[in-house]
Amino acid sequence: MDDCNAGATAMIEKSNEIYLEKKQGLLFLGLLVTLTILFPFLNIFHAMHPARIFEKSAWIAIPVVIIGILYLSLFLTKRSRLSTVDLWIIIIILLSWVIFSMRGLIYSESKNFLDIRFIATSLIFMAFSRHLTNSSFSMRVVACAVIIQSLLTALLRSINFYFFPHIMTSYESDGTAFINTEGEMTRDLLIGSSSSANQILCGMFVLLSLFKYKIFRLNQTFFIMLQFFLMFSTFNSYSRFPMVVSIFVFLISLLNLNVLKTKKIIALTLTWLGLFILVVLAVTSSNNYFSRFSENSGGRGEKLEATLTLVSNSFLDFFIGSSDKLVNLTDVDGMLVSDNSYGLIANSFGVPFMLIFFGYFLFSLKKITSDKISLFFIYYIAIGLAFTNCILWEPWVFTVLMSFTVVAYYGRISICDSRNSG
Repeated sequence: MDDCNAGATAMIEKSNEIYLEKKQGLLFLGLLVTLTILFPFLNIFHAMHPARIFEKSAWIAIPVVIIGILYLSLFLTKRSRLSTVDLWIIIIILLSWVIFSMRGLIYSESKNFLDIRFIATSLIFMAFSRHLTNSSFSMRVVACAVIIQSLLTALLRSINFYFFPHIMTSYESDGTAFINTEGEMTRDLLIGSSSSANQILCGMFVLLSLFKYKIFRLNQTFFIMLQFFLMFSTFNSYSRFPMVVSIFVFLISLLNLNVLKTKKIIALTLTWLGLFILVVLAVTSSNNYFSRFSENSGGRGEKLEATLTLVSNSFLDFFIGSSDKLVNLTDVDGMLVSDNSYGLIANSFGVPFMLIFFGYFLFSLKKITSDKISLFFIYYIAIGLAFTNCILWEPWVFTVLMSFTVVAYYGRISICDSRNSG
């Protein structure tokens, strides 16, 4: 009888453990999905209801902390194990803190560690996304969340741009953000032009991967309509690089349509004709989306030259970066040295750390590259880092790393399946 009672008790405990694991798993994914979908819009919430923690926006800080907790929970709940990737990340983060502390002593800079949190957050986001590949269900959930986020971003931008262009996020003289309902139309509107266009691109890449490998049953017409809407939504950002990349992703999407050869030729011909008409209309209409291509680079070449001058100014500038005072005195056409994530890190932490950080960052992504889509994706990330300070855009960094992991994961699964079937 005692054995029976002991056995029944063990079964109940085991059942409770399974229930708890499922409950924790649903809470984990629920938080992850919510954060993924809402992340690009948190700056709007901050403008509507400002809240700060340690002089930083609580609307951004709290989600980042939650993601960090989710990352740690993978190990605490034994759903994942510490890997070499995690150890290297800890080493690089500690190295950035050492350099940051040295700069404070040598240059007498009074900044706090939260000012360089993007080093830690970008690496943690990368490691976190890698650990999620242990679960195929998690990958499906993340893929859906990224697509929903991308569509919502595109929808908000389109409604804002075409129907309510006078509503935008503006800033007081002290830098305080607020929602301006009587503004004059700008590229940014409610959310940043470059950041939102790049968020939309993430969804296009994921959608293409899901369609190509038949992860979800998507009607071809519906798939192309979604991709066209996302591509067109990048146009009203007037951000040139995302616009060009979105056109290429859309064309790749067309090439992956599963139709008879004759029909495919006809479809492609009509599509190219449609794109030509679209370009003509875009150029000749009041919203000349491609007018930005006739503008200059915004001083990017000059800014790069200024960055190279700064880091080669002295031994200290090369190894731990230039003093903020020196950087702030160096401007190009009235704009501070910027628009290049590589230069930003070099100026802030020195050239050796920049090579270590981005070398590890991009090598880790290249290591899981699996197919042509993920290869194109990593080129987009590497080039995008050279055109903007996007390493500072935490919502985009989080989304692009999650998206890249999804694309690489399904490319790898497809290759493994084809080898097994062969």
